[in-house]
Amino acid sequence: MEIKEFHLYPAVILEYFRDNSDLFKPPLESRLVAEDYCRKISALAVHFCALMDSRVIGFLACYYNNFNTKTGFITSFSVLSEFQSKGIGRQLLDSCLYYGRKNGFQKLEFEVFYCNPALNFFLKSGFRALNKKGEFITLTMNL
Repeated sequence: MEIKEFHLYPAVILEYFRDNSDLFKPPLESRLVAEDYCRKISALAVHFCALMDSRVIGFLACYYNNFNTKTGFITSFSVLSEFQSKGIGRQLLDSCLYYGRKNGFQKLEFEVFYCNPALNFFLKSGFRALNKKGEFITLTMNL
């Protein structure tokens, strides 16, 4: 298994999301138009991928493009169920944090569903709750 900063095309991101729809609660397609979201992520986000035998087993996409506030925003973060609790999420997050620091960013934010079982992972990783909006909590971390 390796972690890479690796650009994914919209069709590959869409296939990953659809093949692993069980990872997203509430379902992505209940909240957005998946094709448009994948085009946006492909064009504007930095991608960090956990790869095993050329298969994407973990994916983190982060917008590191707000140079005014120097704040990055994780827009998607998932690890396939069978690979969870093996340190892959930690490695993806560490790669994302390193990238942000290296490029002069000062803060990282992430919006997560309040019932997300990974919420504890994010809090243990150093994120703190910033605010709650409906069913989502915005988490923040200083880089």
